[in-house]
Amino acid sequence: MGFEIILSLMLFVITLIIILLLRAEDKRSHSLEVMKNRMGQFIKEIDATRSLFREEMQGVEERLNWVIDEARRGSEALSARLDEIDRRRSELIELESILARYRNALLELGETTLLIDRKIEEQKTWQARIDEIHAQIDEFDFRLQGFASSFERALKSAYKAMEEPLLT
Repeated sequence: MGFEIILSLMLFVITLIIILLLRAEDKRSHSLEVMKNRMGQFIKEIDATRSLFREEMQGVEERLNWVIDEARRGSEALSARLDEIDRRRSELIELESILARYRNALLELGETTLLIDRKIEEQKTWQARIDEIHAQIDEFDFRLQGFASSFERALKSAYKAMEEPLLT
């Protein structure tokens, strides 16, 4: 607005100078009527220039407002994206700690599984030994029963052999 006032004052001063010059010239060679026509044209040109200047100023102001609004919207969008990135970063940090706990749990589970597999193999080895011992015991029991039955038969035969001379 200050620029418009300065421009108007400058135009006014220029107009006054021109008027003074034209009046001086008019006194010499032209009539007052020609001068009024020229002044009217000059004033119309000044008004047209002022109007054009105002329109251009308004256009520039609208473009500046549009650029400012776009910059504000871009800044807000960028701020929202940065907030979302911060939120996701904290979520990723939390997820990373959860995954680390899962990895540790899986490692512990793997170690436990290996220990259990070793224990199972150990138990199978012990079971095989126990089965061998049971087989040996069963074989010994079978032989013992065979020996007991043959011993019993031998005793019965010996008892019969001893009773026969007594019966006769």
